[in-house]
Amino acid sequence: FQLKKREERRMLLGIPDWDEKLLADCGLSVDAVEGLGDKLEEYLNGFAGACANGSQMDLITVYIKGLFSDLERKSVEPIALRYNDKTGVRNLQIFFKHGKVSQEALLKQHRLNAMEYMCEENGMANVDGSDFPKKGGNSVGVARQHCGILGKTENCQAGVFAGYSGSRGYAIMDRRLYMPQKWFGDDYADRREDCEVPKDLTFKTKNELALEMLKDMDESGVPFKWIGCDSAFGSDREFLANLPA
Repeated sequence: FQLKKREERRMLLGIPDWDEKLLADCGLSVDAVEGLGDKLEEYLNGFAGACANGSQMDLITVYIKGLFSDLERKSVEPIALRYNDKTGVRNLQIFFKHGKVSQEALLKQHRLNAMEYMCEENGMANVDGSDFPKKGGNSVGVARQHCGILGKTENCQAGVFAGYSGSRGYAIMDRRLYMPQKWFGDDYADRREDCEVPKDLTFKTKNELALEMLKDMDESGVPFKWIGCDSAFGSDREFLANLPA
């Protein structure tokens, strides 16, 4: 049964409807593209231990295939409509909201992959923010705040990301959603419950989130000699004083 499921995933990932611009940006040759489905199946199988069951692995495979595809909109609904005809849109939506996948296990495996193929002692860790415009007010952490991609105050979600770069490549290594302070007030209690915000979550600034990620990367064995950041972080003396040695 497991071999059959893996073969089904491999066949799905091998459908040749790739995003040509994405492949070109990655510098993949024609020969590499022909075997991309097999390589993706082998890669994703390393994350199976983070899932509660094989059905979750099927849904992850569907979503990853969608991100690599030539779909114009790569959100849950169009991805599910093209690749998840057996279970439909709702199952993929429920998976992303309620799926009991271990985020820690996913992150650990991702870092192991990065350390094996890319990391080096002379590498650089870096932190930066990135914001995502939103129309409604029900997404977790959404608020009217500075939106970097638009260059103005707008309704958006704000994230803080830790990356890694070196002579062999670069990758995002960690991420945190910035939760505006007003989200912790009594008037947001219903929204926190609906978005399943952990009850023990407390307010932290973007710089505190960045510092947490850098320390976590260091303690988990990711090798780096340098730390890069912009002035939003670099002008914060407390942030600089608490960086890993």
